[in-house]
Amino acid sequence: HASFSQIDTCYQRLEFLGDAVLDMLIVGHIYEHNPNHDQGKMTDLLASLVCNTTLSKVCTKLQLHKSLLYDSLELYNVLARFYMNFEEDQLSTWCADLSLDRVFVSSVEHDTPDNIPIIDLENKVVQTPKLLGDLVESIIGAIYLDSGENLEKVW
Repeated sequence: HASFSQIDTCYQRLEFLGDAVLDMLIVGHIYEHNPNHDQGKMTDLLASLVCNTTLSKVCTKLQLHKSLLYDSLELYNVLARFYMNFEEDQLSTWCADLSLDRVFVSSVEHDTPDNIPIIDLENKVVQTPKLLGDLVESIIGAIYLDSGENLEKVW
């Protein structure tokens, strides 16, 4: 994270790249495997698959957030409040639910304590810290570069 000053680079450039790579891979997959979907349905499917909620589930399931380097009490508080809102069994259930019939809520755009995530599992409403999805995108960007820009290896 940019708050961690002991390293002179930040994940944000990789996040930018990973976002584009992820979109390209998912668009290709949707297009090839859903020949009967119209443009609107494909767009909705894409939005659902690459949204911050889905990426946050991936981040949480793989426990990537535990490897994040940051030096920000505010960021710590945002992440701690988000994860403390879940009971242990609820967290694994939330991560496992990749269904598309959920309510979309915008992500927390600014990771500050006054933006406490909304969690209402009964109605499938979970507002996640944007950082979690960004972390997944940055890893996708890093894999893309490390693989010699090989999309098949990223997939």
